[in-house]
This record gives sequence, structure tokens and C-alpha cells, in this order.
Amino acid sequence: MGHRDEKRIRPACSDDIETLHGLFSGPACRASRLAAVRDLLEHIRSTPGNESYVCEEEGRVCGAMAFRIQEDIGGRTRIGEVVLLVPGSLSRSRGTGRILLVWAEELAREKGCRGIRLESAIHGGEDAQRVLRPLGYTLTGRHFTKPLPPGNDRE
Repeated sequence: MGHRDEKRIRPACSDDIETLHGLFSGPACRASRLAAVRDLLEHIRSTPGNESYVCEEEGRVCGAMAFRIQEDIGGRTRIGEVVLLVPGSLSRSRGTGRILLVWAEELAREKGCRGIRLESAIHGGEDAQRVLRPLGYTLTGRHFTKPLPPGNDRE
């Protein structure tokens, strides 16, 4: 059987932090310090509605994903959102990202979502397009962001 049959997805746990650090420390990822990865995983796990998963192949973590539900004001429309998708560099071209996305789609369906979106740091780069377009994803836009200086806290 092919390598896809050997992969499984499970919830991420604290024991995965060092392995995830290895996945996140690649050039495409921002969180390179072990403490930053620990903080990121803890933030994902402690925020209501967020879920984090890892993909394993032959007992080794080869990818990670974080998922949440976004609802419009009034709660009429639910969208599943993949807020983190990291196939390890050794797993690229081996289907790990695709497997994690299909898992996220199933999760979104189970939770009554009308669609799914991926927040991608590469917004339509060649790697993203190669994986996402055959799965039915389209690039729908980009976000505008603005950093706010310290001191704007509400009292």
C-alpha cells in the first residue's frame, strides 16, 4: 500500500512540542525557538474553539494543523478555518498537507460548516496553488493588516 495509508491524524499534545519545533523551524515558518512553539501550541489549545492536530507516519510526526470555526455576526454561517498548516519539509510532495486539508474538510462538515478556508502565509504561491487548486480551493483575496502601537489598550 502507498504511504497515504500509513499516515494517521491525532490531536496534538504537549509531548509533540520538540518535534513540532523541528517542523516550524524551516525557512517558511516564523516560530523558530522552542519556547515560541510551546507558546503557540498552548495558545491554540487554550483558545476556545481551536483544535490542533498532528499527522504521523510510521510513528513520527510529519505535519501539523490548527483548525477553528468562524461564524458570521448572528451565527447564520459557519466556516471552518485552517489557521495553521505545516507539512514537515521531509513530508512535502508526500501528501501530508493534502491529508491534513482533507481531514479539516471532514471536521468542518461534521461541525455543520458551509465552507472551509485556509489562512496561508504564501497566499497563492506556487506550492499552495499546486496543492489547493486540485482540491477545489480558490484564492479569494488577501487581508489588510495594521500593527497598532503600544498604549492603545482600553481601560
